[in-house]
Order: sequence, then structure tokens, then C-alpha cells
Amino acid sequence: MKAMTRFDFIKKGVITIEVQSLSPEKFINLLWNEGVKVKNATRLSKAHWVMDLDPLDYSKMKKLSKSHKVKVKILKTKGLISYIVMVRNKFSLFIGGIIFLVLIYGYSLFVWDIDIETDKYVSPYEVRQHLSLENIKPGILKSKINVYDLEKRLMELDSRIMWARARFEGSHFKVVIEERQNPPKGSEEEEKVSGDMVAKMDGEVLRVYTTSGTSLVKKGDMVKAGDVLIKGIQGKEGSTYETDAEGDVIAKTFYEDEEEVVLKGVKREKTGNASESIYIQLFGKKLYLKKGEDKFKKYDKIEESGTILNKTYYYEIKENTFELSEEEVVYKKSNEMEENIKKNLDKSSKVLDKIINKSREDNKLTIKVVFVVEQNIAEKPTN
Repeated sequence: MKAMTRFDFIKKGVITIEVQSLSPEKFINLLWNEGVKVKNATRLSKAHWVMDLDPLDYSKMKKLSKSHKVKVKILKTKGLISYIVMVRNKFSLFIGGIIFLVLIYGYSLFVWDIDIETDKYVSPYEVRQHLSLENIKPGILKSKINVYDLEKRLMELDSRIMWARARFEGSHFKVVIEERQNPPKGSEEEEKVSGDMVAKMDGEVLRVYTTSGTSLVKKGDMVKAGDVLIKGIQGKEGSTYETDAEGDVIAKTFYEDEEEVVLKGVKREKTGNASESIYIQLFGKKLYLKKGEDKFKKYDKIEESGTILNKTYYYEIKENTFELSEEEVVYKKSNEMEENIKKNLDKSSKVLDKIINKSREDNKLTIKVVFVVEQNIAEKPTN
């Protein structure tokens, strides 16, 4: 009895192929000459043949078909060879599928977007700042976030938060905030008194200097226009008295300016040369005493009507093409905007930073600049 070799389990398989060629018989003869065993060769048409091959001859047949430009198509496989051929011919697709699944799985392990839902007084920006303190930002692993601990921390960080709910929704991390409802003010003592100092605009508190009254804000607080910053009350709990609040609240504020500039085109400019025509209007016709419009090819015209004499002034115009550098325009205009902002600020204020955004459409450049300004936002409320 003949011993089974390690390839006998593969040889039991059969691969059926379709050959398409102008001379399929020559290709079949070539296969036989090269030692490729062809079985059950059947002619479908003059250019199409179907045949069976041993699995181990498939690679040799494939090389011969490519070198002789013969189209070969696998119709079916039988036995273990079906798996071998599938992996061999679709290896790249198989690997690509594996990589795709790995990437999708890896992507799902991270938080890529944070949605924040608040009510009236707590802004999404403030909640996002609280999350940053807990190192929770887009790109963080989900496993690093304990939603239940985070909910407790948010309530501890901000007394205005009654409860918080944090949950994962796919690659999104959603935080819902429910705020405390302050009871209605029942007495005049709870209302803002004239001695309070309030915020004249929105901002982020940097420093607080109080000479009289009690500060209600600290560094890092976000305040809105009209919020009480320094309360006109002094003393300890149980022994307080009203006073005229005095102090400064230095905050980071934001101003925005925008301008459009044409970068390329034709500019009309006056040369300084001028002439005039003098005429009398009689029965709808002009009787010229002096005519000067023929002196210039291009001009701007201004009419001046008199009781008897009428005049027309002609100013010579020269058209010049221009093309501006985008970088130079952005630099110049942003500096001009900054100077305009400074004119409206007091001397103690200073520009900390400017954030420039630009967009271009054809020859028109739009420049938007956000200025970060440090200034005193405390003022007495107007009645």
C-alpha cells in the first residue's frame, strides 16, 4: 500500500476553469507541454473552453495565461482547494476587511464628540470647562470615564447644577444638566441695590479687587452682562450692613470685527487734471461759451446749474489694475481693526490676543478678527 504524502489531501481537490482565447486549443496544448494536467476539457464555443485542473497546477496555469494574454475564470472549486484558492486570490480584500473591522472597533472605543444640554443659567461653555478639569475631551478613551463619578463631580463643581446625567451614545458623549430653580425674590432686600457693581458685558473673570462690599465672583467664573459682581453688603453673616460697593473686576472679554477687501481688479483714480464747460440753456438746447470735455478720454463729470450760466466740471480719471497680497492685506487690516478697537477702550485695557479667520471667494477676501481683551467690566447699574 502506497503511503500518503503531505500533498495528497490537496490533490483530491479539483478546480474548474473557463478559458477564453482566440486559439484556446493552442493554450491547452501549451499547458500539456508545460506539465499541467488538463482533465475533462469541453468546448463551449470556438473561443470558450471549460476544463478541470489539479490544484497544484493552478499557479503554473495562471502564469502561462498572463504571459500569453489568455483570459481565465474560476467557475467552481471542490474540496479543500476552495479555501486555498479563495484566500490566495482575494488576500488583499480579506486583509482590507480585517483592517476595516479593527479600525471600526478601535474608533468605537473613543469619544469623538461631546454634546451638552443645559437650561438657562449654566452655559454649555461652562460645563465644557468643568469637563476639561476632569480631562474629558474629544479623543479620550471611553474606559477612562466613570459617568457616575462625573455626574457627582459636576454637581460639586457648580452649585447651580441640581443633577447631571452623562451617557455614551455611540462615539458621542452626551451630558444633560438640570439647574436649580431659585425661589422668587420676596423682599426688597434681596433685590439689587444701587450700591452693587454689575458686569457691563460678558466675560471670564481674571482678577477681583474689592475696596468696599462683598465680591460674588472669583477667578475663572463666566459672567454675563448685568450680573452682580460686587454686592453692596459688608460684614459677617448675621451682622451685615449695606454699603456702596467699590472695586474692579478684571475679565477676559471678546470683540469681533469683519471687513471685506477686493484683492484684484481695476482702480479709478483722479490724475488732478480738470477742465470745465460753460453753457446757456435755451429752448432745451445748450449754447456753449466754453467746451472742455474733449480734453480727456476718461473723466468724472459734475453738473452745476446757475441762473443764467451753467457749468460742467470734468475731472480726468486714470484706470490702473492692481493685485494685492493676501498676507499683507490680512496683516494690515487686522492691525487697523485692532487700532479701532483700542480707540473705544480705556487706557487700562489691553489686547491679549487676536484670532484671525479669513475666507476667499474669487477676488474678494473676507477677514474676521476676534480680539481677546483684558479690561475692567465692573460698573454701577443704571436706574
